[in-house]
Amino acid sequence: MLTKRTLQSALLIGLVVFVDCTAYQAKGLTGGFSQTQLSEYVYEVRFQGNGYTSADRVGQFLLRRAAELTLETGHRYFVVGDQRGQSPTWGTTFRDNSATVRILSSKNEAPNAADAVIVIHSTDAEAGGRLSDAARQQLTKYVDQ
Repeated sequence: MLTKRTLQSALLIGLVVFVDCTAYQAKGLTGGFSQTQLSEYVYEVRFQGNGYTSADRVGQFLLRRAAELTLETGHRYFVVGDQRGQSPTWGTTFRDNSATVRILSSKNEAPNAADAVIVIHSTDAEAGGRLSDAARQQLTKYVDQ
């Protein structure tokens, strides 16, 4: 038989485990990234965190996924446009952000081009170093240059 104290302890442990357990990963039960390819070099990228995930963390992971996709396609630069975010509201438990990402052939294509190498390095600690093998191989090529 469960005592009131045991039940309270179990609920507290469950809450601690659930609080901001959103990691940099493909979308799953606790959130994550997803994307839809709109054209050859344009993607709709989305990152969804739980209700305890900060807007800053969601934004960092969205930007990291854009950089990772850029590297996976063999490119280094990208631009983010049409960004839309949603905070948890009554009845919802997820914070999400999405944006249109255009992968560029060179940084000269857009004055506000982001460098995927810099984005990956600046978000690496927060993402726990998680990166696809294809992006990691490309990253190594750019770092070795």
